[in-house]
Amino acid sequence: MDPKFIHLNVHSDYSIKDGICKIEDLLKKCVEFEMPSIALTDFYNLSASIKFINKSYYYGIKPIIGVDIYIHYKNSFYKESHLLTILVMNNIGYKNLIKLVSLSFIKDKSKFNLNYNSIYYKLILKFHEGLIFLFSFDKFSCFGKYYIYRNIDLIKKIVLF
Repeated sequence: MDPKFIHLNVHSDYSIKDGICKIEDLLKKCVEFEMPSIALTDFYNLSASIKFINKSYYYGIKPIIGVDIYIHYKNSFYKESHLLTILVMNNIGYKNLIKLVSLSFIKDKSKFNLNYNSIYYKLILKFHEGLIFLFSFDKFSCFGKYYIYRNIDLIKKIVLF
């Protein structure tokens, strides 16, 4: 069997920050490119999840539910927020992701001058079961900057929760 590419970070027209791709058009391209699965990770929300799941099964594509959201460290060792992609592994993970996304909308962002939805690191520690976390690691990300400055201990402290 030939290895197949599975995209783990796609935004649809339901994404709050960006994305113009219609779900049905996305799935038709998956069929055309023989992609067995794809992850929908819209910014800050799960609004497209049910439509994405239903349409995916219709096209024979395995759906992976996820979200792109910022993680914020309140009163912690790390003062910046950074982007985090969260993918669901199972039903427990789906329920935990719903909790995390919901909490990102109701917390008081005004105390921290945040103009975007984010979740606190402590909430991830509480609701991490059944989830996969993908951290960005390029020269513009927090992790990339720490790597350039050889601060590996801080990277480990953030990632290995």
